[in-house]
Amino acid sequence: MHHFLVVAMLMGAPAAWGQTFEVASIRRCEATADAALNRGGPGGRAGGAEMSSGRIDIKCQTVEGLIQLAYNLALETGRMPLLEPMEGGAGWTRSERFTISAKAETSVGQDAMKGPMLRALLEDRFQLKVRRESRDVPVYALTVARGGAKLRPHEEGSCVGLDPSMKGPPTKPFCGTTNSIRKGGSVTIQFRAISFRDFARNLGVNGGPQLLDRPVVDKTGITGTYDIDLHFAPDYSNPGFQKDVVSDPSGPSIFTAVQEQLGLKLEPAKGPVEYLVIERVERPTEN
Repeated sequence: MHHFLVVAMLMGAPAAWGQTFEVASIRRCEATADAALNRGGPGGRAGGAEMSSGRIDIKCQTVEGLIQLAYNLALETGRMPLLEPMEGGAGWTRSERFTISAKAETSVGQDAMKGPMLRALLEDRFQLKVRRESRDVPVYALTVARGGAKLRPHEEGSCVGLDPSMKGPPTKPFCGTTNSIRKGGSVTIQFRAISFRDFARNLGVNGGPQLLDRPVVDKTGITGTYDIDLHFAPDYSNPGFQKDVVSDPSGPSIFTAVQEQLGLKLEPAKGPVEYLVIERVERPTEN
């Protein structure tokens, strides 16, 4: 049985910003054609939301997606947030989708709207109550291999920051996130301007690509940001990869690729991982 340690209640009222949404409309989204909008990305969306000064519009998002958006802000403006593992909540929180349009009384920044203001809205309209727990679980420890790391420091201009006003696809990868390039049975994952804390989290089961079956904890001690291209033959039994192609049996595994291409190692270990736990959530009254 895992050791459970409740480390903190989640950030509560948006007192630091001193503002809540003046008007908020919430309605069920039945149009499956709009479901892809919950993924966010380019075209004026930031982390699944379209934002302008003092206004936020979120289209066809699950409650789990709303919680991830509200509680997983990027550490730096212009970078993608990383998702934390989540537990609890009924099945409808992962299947039913909602569209939210909310407006603040005055102009306010997007981090305030996506963070404490959206959290307050979810707590009010969805009766949401969540907490964080830190647990010791099986992980992979990312360490420096014998012979030292083989890394490429971040090159200025190799990526672009997230911009809610962006129209159309970006001309370069987003900074601080991943880009997958598939060719035959192999894949190349590009990381641009990424710290090793975020690189490790992206490799793990809760990262965007879901490359491994466990969380990954950074034990390298390496600071700064780097541009990384990792080429390997993925294990399609992991949920993050589509099973529409056959893995290349001649290609390196991710474990071999990390060691040979980056001078790092992935070793089984136990370590603390923070979870979001849903204690209570209800369907909202639509308006």
